[in-house]
Amino acid sequence: MENKDTEIVQEEKEGLSIGDIFRRIWHAKITLGISFVVSAIVIALGIQYLYTKPNEVYNGSITYQFRGAAQGLYPNGTGFDYRTIVEPSALRKIKASNPDFESIDVEKMIEKNAIKVTQATRDVYNEEGETVPTVAPNYINIECSASYFDNEAQARSFILAVLEAPNTLADSLYDLIVYDQNLQLAESALTYESQYGYLINQRDFLISNYNELMSIFGEMAVMDGNATTTVSQELTRIQQFFLQYNLSDLQSEARLKNYIKSEESTEIDKLQIQLDQLVDTYNLNVDKIRNLKQQWAELLKGAGNVIINSNEFLATIHDLTISNTDLLKDIKDLAGKLKGEASLVNDESNPNLAEAEKYVQTNVSDNPVLSDNMAPESYKQTLATITSNLETYTTELKETTTYLYLNYANPIYELPSQLELSGGLNIIFNLAISVVLGAIIACVIAGIKGNIDIKKEIANKQKVVEEETAE
Repeated sequence: MENKDTEIVQEEKEGLSIGDIFRRIWHAKITLGISFVVSAIVIALGIQYLYTKPNEVYNGSITYQFRGAAQGLYPNGTGFDYRTIVEPSALRKIKASNPDFESIDVEKMIEKNAIKVTQATRDVYNEEGETVPTVAPNYINIECSASYFDNEAQARSFILAVLEAPNTLADSLYDLIVYDQNLQLAESALTYESQYGYLINQRDFLISNYNELMSIFGEMAVMDGNATTTVSQELTRIQQFFLQYNLSDLQSEARLKNYIKSEESTEIDKLQIQLDQLVDTYNLNVDKIRNLKQQWAELLKGAGNVIINSNEFLATIHDLTISNTDLLKDIKDLAGKLKGEASLVNDESNPNLAEAEKYVQTNVSDNPVLSDNMAPESYKQTLATITSNLETYTTELKETTTYLYLNYANPIYELPSQLELSGGLNIIFNLAISVVLGAIIACVIAGIKGNIDIKKEIANKQKVVEEETAE
């Protein structure tokens, strides 16, 4: 008994060898296996939900290509601000749009600022050929924490819905683009000259838009899904038509030959009333200026050595003079349209009037001398042909623009998979760490268990030996 105790004491003093440790671990091999499996699972879940999930984020970059996006506009000309896609109202609307998003805590996402968008930069070449980082209103980055989603499929679906919202809105706005404003103005024009002015604007508008479409979609882009005509061919057709019908020459003809429209006489009274009102206002301002200068002269005579503040008088006179300069221009323009005879009187009787104020519009003939030249039928027919063709070209432009943008201007995602998950630990590292830590913990547990079991076995054997010796 004493010898055995001596051996155990000696072993404890010297410590256990590596072989002794492995023998004890292997002695509790069942405990080792169970401990390893349980530890690895617990550690893997702990890493995933306590470290990886809170630190994982989805990243993505997108370039919007709808009409106007590069200028910060929607197709109908309203402003496009990339930040609106993560506004609370926008996120709530997206959540409500899909039952699969019901479990997403959008309110907490908003509160914690867990979803963010920023403008991205890309290098462009300047005039010197140098690359310069440039910010574009239609190129943005998005970042969203992964911890708000049940799984990757739900996260991708939700974030892509956020990114697609501006493009979806843009698609609905193409019908609201106004293409025929100049045609509407031409229809209500009072003179052939002004009517042709609006038609020239519409022609230039068509050519400019087709050139823009070619620069974006290429010269071989077709007009619509069933057409064989390209935008380049359509532009050539339009330009050839206007080589045949020179709008500037037709506008000049109307001006030089004094063509009047049959409906023009119905507007003369309105123009005459406008002109009378302008003349009355002009003459009233002249009287005010004259009175102010008289008052100023009288004040100077009676002031003696008293200092008088002239700012108020001079400012008022200046404002009235500027107003009359603008009024006189409008009067002459209207008088020209009415073919009126305007007599300008040089008022030399009042030396206090400034040079610009000496010329006062005092009379426009109450019976304007209008041209008796009605436009010939051939001229009217040419105008009708041009207008009809412009209307057709305008309708085709609208249809072509809508077709091309809806079908060939989809958003561009900068990453192959649209969204990229980063942060935390990926599944391979997670498993590796879980296996290593699980093995270490299992060995410790099994070693302790094995050591206890061996000591119990030794004690039991010693007890048996002692009982046999006693007998």
